[in-house]
Amino acid sequence: MDLEGGGMVKGLSMEDHVLKSSFRMAYGLEAYAATSSVAEIMSELVKASLGPRGRVKLLVDKYGNFKVTGSGVEILKEVEAKHPVAKTLVEIAKTQNRNVRDGVKRAVIMAGKLAEEAYKLIGREGLHPNIVVRGYLAATKMAVKFLREAATPARSDGGLLFRAALTSVNGFNGGGHLADIAVRVVKSVSGEVEDKVLVRVKEGGSVLDSEFVDGVIINKEVANPNMPRRVEEARILVVKQKLYIEKRFEHADYAVPELVLEDAGDLKAALNTRREMALRWLKGILESGANVVVNYYGIDGILEELMARHGILAVRRADEESFKRLAEACGAKIVGDVGRVAPSDLGYARVVEERKVGGGARADKMVFVRGCRNPKTVSVLVKGGTWEVAEEAERMLWKAIRAAYNVVRDGYVVGGGGAIEEEV
Repeated sequence: MDLEGGGMVKGLSMEDHVLKSSFRMAYGLEAYAATSSVAEIMSELVKASLGPRGRVKLLVDKYGNFKVTGSGVEILKEVEAKHPVAKTLVEIAKTQNRNVRDGVKRAVIMAGKLAEEAYKLIGREGLHPNIVVRGYLAATKMAVKFLREAATPARSDGGLLFRAALTSVNGFNGGGHLADIAVRVVKSVSGEVEDKVLVRVKEGGSVLDSEFVDGVIINKEVANPNMPRRVEEARILVVKQKLYIEKRFEHADYAVPELVLEDAGDLKAALNTRREMALRWLKGILESGANVVVNYYGIDGILEELMARHGILAVRRADEESFKRLAEACGAKIVGDVGRVAPSDLGYARVVEERKVGGGARADKMVFVRGCRNPKTVSVLVKGGTWEVAEEAERMLWKAIRAAYNVVRDGYVVGGGGAIEEEV
């Protein structure tokens, strides 16, 4: 193949090397017009969902999966953006959602309007783009200065937090209930709130059945049917230890582990060993004074029966998310050996109980740890009549939590309902 200077293939332009054949170059006013059009299209996607009378959208992907939502970031995430401006606006939405959890639609609509006005100034008025950019930067500084002067110092009462949370979910059915939960969350924990809240989403019931838990919801059931389903004044032992004898794989290719025994005497010896280990583990648990045991790993069946006889509620193979938060919530220390447990290692909760959550075939049993003293982490059970409603309720809950948290963190509020934007 003949090459000319600079490594260019003869007969092909620079654009052919840089861009795919399906792309074309746009220059000058044509490029500005395209930018304005794309920004306007993106803002129109979310405009109908803005405000208390905004409508939700039914989003369907190419596989037929659907989602019902009024969330700006969820709508824009489903857009297969190819144009650079569209990609930029999607990233703006994601950043806004990540940092504030609210204002996504307003940010995109405002960006679209600014692009439209910039095209008018450049195309019709003949201004240089650099002048427009400098004007926008100057306007931004003026707007920020005005917002700081117009902001009102926030009082630390629950009423203001509730109104801020409610404003963020206004128009959503059940939004008032979610706003109330959000305020309880923010007032219960300190620091970055999103690291201190465990949200469980469950289909069945109503959004109004969603509940705040001053502790942790473990997505597991009680280990043994003979164990109590409810323990009050719980002394909780949080364990990360394999409380069972591991089975050795006879053949690495086999999916099911086998225990190879030569004769009946080996079976009896194996059972005796299991019982001796179970009794040793039980001794440490009883001496600690624990009446609730939550283990990250499994628990031997013999040990389960022994604990059931002593009225101990146990959970095995707790999910990682709730296991990490449990110690923070109830004040326990995670122990690696039940034979070396001090009473000070135990956590406390007013009640630990197993409950059936959800309805019909999708119902699950979960263990609720409630009434922890000064919990460093809390939980929320979000419910909805369908999975799509429950998912949307979760998104609304996070918006409400973040709105209330922003008031506590920043200490200032401004008027909502578009009033402050109109004033600016």
